[in-house]
Amino acid sequence: MKVKTLVKIHIFEFKNTRLLDRKNHIAYFLHSFGNSHLDILKTSVLFDWLTEYKAKNNFTEKNMCHIKCQLNYFFKWLFIRNLTDCNLIESIKFKQNLPPKKPRVILSENE
Repeated sequence: MKVKTLVKIHIFEFKNTRLLDRKNHIAYFLHSFGNSHLDILKTSVLFDWLTEYKAKNNFTEKNMCHIKCQLNYFFKWLFIRNLTDCNLIESIKFKQNLPPKKPRVILSENE
C-alpha cells in the first residue's frame, strides 16, 4: 500500500493526530515518500531523509527531535497495526541539549 494512503487512513482514524501539528513537515514527507510503497521505508532511508531535511532547512537538533516526534505517531500506528515489523523511526536519535546556535542577548540594567 502507498504511504499517502496509509497517512490518510491514520488521519481518518485519529482526527486529532499530532501528525498534523506542523503541516509543512508532513507535506514534505508525503512529497518525498507519498507515492512510494511502505516496503521501501527503512530506518536508514528515514535517517538519510531526516538528515537531508535538516541540512536543507538549517534546522537544529532540537527541531529535528520535534519533527521526529511528530512522525512517530504515524510510525507507531503502522507498528501497532502490524504493517511494519518495528517502529521504523524510534531508533533514530537527535541530540536535545546542545547549546543554541545564536548566543543569547542579555540586556544590562541600563538598557
